[in-house]
Amino acid sequence: YPNGVNNVALGNTALDTASGSNGYSVAIGTNALTAMTSGGSNVAVGYASGAAITTGGNNIAVGSEALDATTTGNSNVAMGSAALGANTTASSNVAVGHQALNANTTAPNNTAVGYRASHDNTTGTRNVSMGVDAMYQTTTGNDLVGIGAEALTRNTTGSSNVAIGKESLSRNTTASNNTALGSQAGLNTTTGTGNLLLGSAA
Repeated sequence: YPNGVNNVALGNTALDTASGSNGYSVAIGTNALTAMTSGGSNVAVGYASGAAITTGGNNIAVGSEALDATTTGNSNVAMGSAALGANTTASSNVAVGHQALNANTTAPNNTAVGYRASHDNTTGTRNVSMGVDAMYQTTTGNDLVGIGAEALTRNTTGSSNVAIGKESLSRNTTASNNTALGSQAGLNTTTGTGNLLLGSAA
């Protein structure tokens, strides 16, 4: 890298476009942080991790192609292959797991932990998903909580739902303002709104 300050780069083309105003970044892996110009305090470990970041700062990308489309987004954490892979300008997201928040583009303030958690989210914001395929199909829904394997997995545009438990509200698609607590709670709820479901298979 030609001009950066206090950077660490290891790998072919890692941090190779850093400018003089860039600093305090770590890039390990081929093409890691390869486009960064004036961004700073980024950490990228893995092939093409953080590859498109130009001016974004305070991002952490660990895993092959993690956060690889982000350009100006700040304060994102992506850990896992292709985590936050489509993210471009969004900030303050946390994705932990293979393809977690994979389709997220511009939506901020999401947390996804688990294999393919919140995979299809594009512009939905303030969502929390934890578990394998939790909230997998959610695209634009906001203010959602899905905790448990396949919780809210088919939810697409429904907002303000809370599902805690394996497959809870897993067939919900567009309905909003539902709360389900327990394994398979609300399993058959698809478009109903304003329901409170407590207990296993409620």
